[in-house]
Amino acid sequence: MENNCNCNCKTPSINIPDQLPDFNSPGNIGSWRQLLAANIGRYVKLEIGVQLEGPLRSVCGEIYSVGNSYVSLINNGMIIVADILSLKFAYFE
Repeated sequence: MENNCNCNCKTPSINIPDQLPDFNSPGNIGSWRQLLAANIGRYVKLEIGVQLEGPLRSVCGEIYSVGNSYVSLINNGMIIVADILSLKFAYFE
């Protein structure tokens, strides 16, 4: 994902709802939500499937928050929000 911003970006002010369910509940054990929520603040590379049979798109950053259907990352002062249901691979450093 290209950053077309020609400024010294800082973390933007964005209203992100609190984490919704308890991701350690029986229905979430072993899910992407539980894995990502347990690693908030860690650097990750996510591979997202944009279309059903299309190419994967990579996004990288520190995990900022995890919701029921999204994950948000911080990268170079930008917050990236991705559909958690499109997530195919996660690479942690």
